[in-house]
Amino acid sequence: MKKLQMKNRKGSALLVALVFAGLLTLVTVGVSSLISRETRIVSGLLTQTRAYYAAESGIELALLDVQENKPGFEANTEILEISSDPMVAVKYKVASRTNRIPVLADYQLRLLGTVLDESVSYNSLKLNESIKLPFTDDISDFVVEYYYPLTGFLESTQLNQFDILRWKLFGKNKKTGEIDSLNEFVPASDQTRSKGTSPGSPVSLGPNGDWNVGTFFPSTFDENSDLVGSEMRIGEFMQNHEQNYLILTNFLDPAKLSGTFDLERKDAATVYYRVRDLANLNTVTGSGNLVSPTSKIKSIGIAGGAERTLEVSVAPDSFLPIFDFALYRPKL
Repeated sequence: MKKLQMKNRKGSALLVALVFAGLLTLVTVGVSSLISRETRIVSGLLTQTRAYYAAESGIELALLDVQENKPGFEANTEILEISSDPMVAVKYKVASRTNRIPVLADYQLRLLGTVLDESVSYNSLKLNESIKLPFTDDISDFVVEYYYPLTGFLESTQLNQFDILRWKLFGKNKKTGEIDSLNEFVPASDQTRSKGTSPGSPVSLGPNGDWNVGTFFPSTFDENSDLVGSEMRIGEFMQNHEQNYLILTNFLDPAKLSGTFDLERKDAATVYYRVRDLANLNTVTGSGNLVSPTSKIKSIGIAGGAERTLEVSVAPDSFLPIFDFALYRPKL
């Protein structure tokens, strides 16, 4: 009888030991799994952070490129190693060109494949305001179209004599390396006085525009030179110069307006303009040889199995870029 009780006790103790061993095993496995998962999470966060800082490095490299290169500089880099760790790298893209200004029409063309209403896609140029429009060296033909909606308050006989814009084209002479200029004033209409009153019938300025001739001034003034003050076509000037840029200034005199209108005279003096690269106007991708008002920079930081994307917009001569958004995604 006693032997039987001892056997039962031994069997119970073994069972209890097995139960406890099983529980300890389950707890150990659970804790190990939790620690392993937390380790992976922390490791992933560290990898994401490294990818983010790699993307920021790409933004800095791109900003340096934009600053040190000519207007319209674009880049699409291969993967660059930026540290001693071969698992950390970056690649970036700079997009600074467009085929039309304002770029709203360009965005519509990219997204929808068509421009919804190009006749009203103009920028405003207020009284005495100036705008600088750089060109790339690849541009072959451009046009500045402008109109003044309040021409009804001017005598019709004055429209092709009433100057409202001053344009000045600067360029680096390919032979001398000096900066020359070509400039002129343009009136509210074309020579036939049939254009310039509405967005659907603007006056054109350019190599093949309604107004295409200016007064030439070399950088080194020589009153005895035949070139000083001579007329030159815009197309000829651009062929002989590089790094060209155009400055438009609203030169309208609101005191010459007559009649009654709801706007203050300074607001009534606003002129509307747009610029188009005629050689690339129908390019669906929106690429062209006009310099966009803002450069778009996209940088992708790579670290291990993670990628981080940053996109910024930066205007020429601006102090800081504008960050649009940041995205994280695992590298597939």
